Amino acid sequence: PDTVYAAAASGGLWVSRDAGQRFEPAWPADLTQAMGAVATAPDGTVYAGTGEVNPGGGSITYEGTGLYASRDGGRTWRLLGLRDSGAIGAITIDPADPRRMFVAAAGSLYNAGGERGVYRTTDGGRTWQRVLAGANGFTGATEVLLDPRDRNRLYAVMWDHRREPDLRTYGGVGSGVYRSTDGGTTWQRLAGGL
Repeated sequence: PDTVYAAAASGGLWVSRDAGQRFEPAWPADLTQAMGAVATAPDGTVYAGTGEVNPGGGSITYEGTGLYASRDGGRTWRLLGLRDSGAIGAITIDPADPRRMFVAAAGSLYNAGGERGVYRTTDGGRTWQRVLAGANGFTGATEVLLDPRDRNRLYAVMWDHRREPDLRTYGGVGSGVYRSTDGGTTWQRLAGGL
């Protein structure tokens, strides 16, 4: 209960084992230091989603290299996939079945395409299925949440974002809040409230 993980946008992953009094690195120095999300499963597995998700207006933004897992508290890591996701903004683990997870992949800020949207795994990350795609090549997911009262109800935030030398686009036709009531198989864009 005293273990805390903190992901930094451009500073790697950190762990405290004494309730936040002291932190130490929990991420290899030779891997990308851009982090977008961290989550822990009931069995203690730590998941790290790489890439900066919330770009500043003019700052440099670093992309990640996918989703990673550690079974030993951050001492060693293995790549689970979504290597072309650009940035992972959220990792949601089903508390009743930790092999079932959802990941929000924002995509590259600079290039269209790639692995964008909401992805689901039911086998602990061995295989991934995109269950919510964006409206265009620059629409990605920045958030995905599972309703703790109903495992089949999920919410996701989709966001159009693109950076060009002379233009920054943050918003557009693909941006919005979506809901699924069947475990992520189908989604409805919400309007006028949840």
